[in-house]
Amino acid sequence: MHRAEFDKRPAGFILPAVLVIVAALLVLAIGTLLVTGIERDGARAAADRHRAELAARAGLEQLRAILLAETANDDFLILQDDRASDDSLRQSAPFLYLVRGSGGGDALSFRYLPLFSTASFPKDNADLTTPPRPLLEKGKTTSLPTLPWLAPVEVEWLEIPDERGRVVSRFAFWVEDLQGRVDAATAGNIEDNGKHLRYGWKAGDKSPQARFPAPGLNAEEAGPALDQVALHTLDPASGAVDRSDFDKNVIEGRAALISPDSVLAAAGFSPPLERDKDGHLLDPLRRAAEESLSATVRAYDEQPRVPFAHGIDASATGEPKRNLNELLAMPGARAVDEMAAWLVKCLPDFETRQGGFPEDYAKTFAANAISYASPGNAPLARADVYRGLGNCPVVSEIVLGINYLGHVIENGDRIMNYQFILFAELLNHTNLPVQGDVALSYEVGLRLPAMGAAPAGTRFDDTHLMNDAAACSHDVVEKGGRYWSKPLAVSLAPGEYRFFRFATVDYRINIGPAKVSPIFSLTEARGAAGLSVMWNGAEVDRIPSIMRDSYGLTFSIGVKRFTGKAAIPGHSYGSPGEYINNMGDPRIARYVTGIPLSENAFPENISPHRRNVRMGTIYQWDKTPGKLKTYGRVIPSEWPDGGHDAAVMPWDNGWDKVREGIVNPKGGGISGTGPPYDPTLIGGATLPEEGEALTYLSDRGRYFSATELGRVYDPVQWLPTFEPKSGLDSTVLRGDGSPAATNGLMPATGAAWPLVQLGNKASPWFGGGNTLRIGRPEHPAFDGAAGDAPSKMPGTHAARLLDLFHAGKSRSSDAAEREGKLVRIEGHVNLNTATRDALRAMAAGRLTMDPRLSKRTADDFDSRMAPPVSPLDDLSAPTADREADLVADAILRGRPFTSPAEIVRVTDEHGEPVFGNTQVYQDESKVQWSDSAAEEIFGRVYESSTVRSRNFRVWVIGQSLSPGPSGNPKPEVLAEVRKVYTVFADPGQRDADGTISSEKFRVSIPHESEF
Repeated sequence: MHRAEFDKRPAGFILPAVLVIVAALLVLAIGTLLVTGIERDGARAAADRHRAELAARAGLEQLRAILLAETANDDFLILQDDRASDDSLRQSAPFLYLVRGSGGGDALSFRYLPLFSTASFPKDNADLTTPPRPLLEKGKTTSLPTLPWLAPVEVEWLEIPDERGRVVSRFAFWVEDLQGRVDAATAGNIEDNGKHLRYGWKAGDKSPQARFPAPGLNAEEAGPALDQVALHTLDPASGAVDRSDFDKNVIEGRAALISPDSVLAAAGFSPPLERDKDGHLLDPLRRAAEESLSATVRAYDEQPRVPFAHGIDASATGEPKRNLNELLAMPGARAVDEMAAWLVKCLPDFETRQGGFPEDYAKTFAANAISYASPGNAPLARADVYRGLGNCPVVSEIVLGINYLGHVIENGDRIMNYQFILFAELLNHTNLPVQGDVALSYEVGLRLPAMGAAPAGTRFDDTHLMNDAAACSHDVVEKGGRYWSKPLAVSLAPGEYRFFRFATVDYRINIGPAKVSPIFSLTEARGAAGLSVMWNGAEVDRIPSIMRDSYGLTFSIGVKRFTGKAAIPGHSYGSPGEYINNMGDPRIARYVTGIPLSENAFPENISPHRRNVRMGTIYQWDKTPGKLKTYGRVIPSEWPDGGHDAAVMPWDNGWDKVREGIVNPKGGGISGTGPPYDPTLIGGATLPEEGEALTYLSDRGRYFSATELGRVYDPVQWLPTFEPKSGLDSTVLRGDGSPAATNGLMPATGAAWPLVQLGNKASPWFGGGNTLRIGRPEHPAFDGAAGDAPSKMPGTHAARLLDLFHAGKSRSSDAAEREGKLVRIEGHVNLNTATRDALRAMAAGRLTMDPRLSKRTADDFDSRMAPPVSPLDDLSAPTADREADLVADAILRGRPFTSPAEIVRVTDEHGEPVFGNTQVYQDESKVQWSDSAAEEIFGRVYESSTVRSRNFRVWVIGQSLSPGPSGNPKPEVLAEVRKVYTVFADPGQRDADGTISSEKFRVSIPHESEF
């Protein structure tokens, strides 16, 4: 857009133009007075010099005017255009643009303001792109030298006329982003015996720092938040592990960081500074310091704003994000309502992720997010609306023991004696100890036969039977229309399974005259009963329906008999002809509707005190050596979310001894809860190892980072793509997306459970094993079109949640700061302008968030009844050559970004995602990690990054000219001044609502010099 069209620009651009004109006239007026005074003294040369200095100052004032008009907010972007240099020996110089967005959803608009001297502007664009270079008017350009290793930049002269319209001076400028490099004052640390320390989860270490939930941040309030940035990797000889003195020298020399050019002195380097023909310093360490570090970068507070980005509704873009810690401070129900309402407003398509999920998806997300980090981690639940997983066990196995104890004759009537016992295995699915009171509902839909005193069809849990003291004695209590076991005190270590006896009910059923000696069966209508869980007096979970078939429930009067009706929540559903084998995640059991939880073989398929493993044909060897028949395997490492497999006792090494301590059919029934698991039987530990729990909760009572939302359980329910067995067709579906015939359908042998693919149908029957994918590859159905730019990340992508929420000044001991409207920007690197080495330093380093990081060493099954693994201690940021090069190159390839969240979609040159993708590592699919480790590198980069800058350096040339007409390509230059200014767009002290005060906002010049 040329100068003649300038007045057609939006109002936001007119203001700086007006200010520039005013600034230029002011410069001219002052210059005229100075020249008049100086000419009287006969010092024309000095006058020309002053006029050139004032022209240079006019260039600075133009930039100042732009920043005053366009950065008095927190939603602008700074991006750059890397152009090829005409100088084959020098690296091309980047050109900066200040970008402002408007609109939302798929109706966005971006306008671009060049931060270099030009009279033309790029056109507005519906997608954030790197704009084409503005047309520079022929004959009005200059080659401006800046940094020694950069080729001179081609910019346009901007003229200043006198009162008669003659051009008497001109200026040209180019702006450098100081936040595009690593901040020498905040990055890196020499803790941990001089090695670079990253907080994470160190096995065996119980300190808070050793289980810190936010990768990339300093866990301590004192010290820079971003001292986790791997400063040592700027040393070309350094890798993931800090073996360099480079970082130590920079950190110890920080007192010398007094100007933008002082990084060499701070790093301990002194002249001579020899350069190669390209302008780079010959010494690799000196070059790294000069080209990769910034100095005198000012810190500032920022109010996080919802970006103008795809998928976000226009009613929310530009609005302040919600503070997660502020939500945590609210009463739980209110926090859930407010968080869910904000989500639905901002991301109207987000709930389409839920598939066949039967409850309120947005509120379930909110309840999970609040329970994850709230003090005490109490589960939040509202019947049939939402359930938030918290510090509470889930039911892993259910056994209803039905023991016919024989009969007696009383007053000529035959009395049949039954004992029903409700057993359940509880799982502490979390990484934290669980302690509290558990009660289970006693629900038995089995009906009495048509004989005796009780009405035919009476349920065993009918009120009139349960309250008839002559017919029933029990240890349950009635509450809310159900009978509940008395609260049982439960204490479980992280990841621990334990079997408990919850309720015992004795029946004395009068079946009439003793001369009658029938054979009869007990039956239960499909899904007539379920199971609810009460935790510390509040109902927090429910399994909607349990199917108990009639097998084993035929009784003969004179024969005592025991049978058990067992079920595995989250695993087997349906009845013959429509069996559904889920992945065995008990956390999903609440949501599997429309099909009852089916009965499992008893006692073969129960696995007391251990991860669930069905016997039968599940772990039987085929005739083909080394091939395993599997279906519905319960192996967390194969779940979509990944994870680690807790040990399971093998059948051939003491399994039956432990199981028969609980269930002893030969002895006539169940003998209580049985002895605890005896580790001597297999020579192993009694509890799962660190990192094997299914659910990660934070016990810090706060969010340190919004990236922690990636730990939130995601109960999406979609029909997987199965491998048919025995010729069954997995494409035959009912109207609700459920398979019409799935008996024996399974994932491909040895394959992980599937992702939600494009074209998958919603189903209320399948689910489990998922947390939100923030920092690793998203389900393809929610990821947007393949090949789209990262900035087109849709509103269904889980990482868009980072654009809605923040964590305030999360490390502060002051609750008001943690829950406040501001975040601190200190050392954050602008992703849109970052150098390759800055990006590497943000991502580099060994993974520390998973104490069980490992790789599968074989495809068979070992004594854990899972694939054998070995530790993987040195897994780090993926490399293409040096440490984290693959990440850095992918981010460079994906620029520009409207928000840091969008980097999750960047890919390598083959189109493979680089964050959280095992395929970019040498061991590929053999890597076994938790989602915390999968998302760790993304968390590092996200926490240390921004997409805007307030710290700049402007290079300006001012010239005084012999008065002449505009557009003269070769004017007489009377004097020239070259200035370089450090510029800080200082928000100052903000108003109470977090916005920038127009009275306190200023653009300051911390440093200036000549070049």
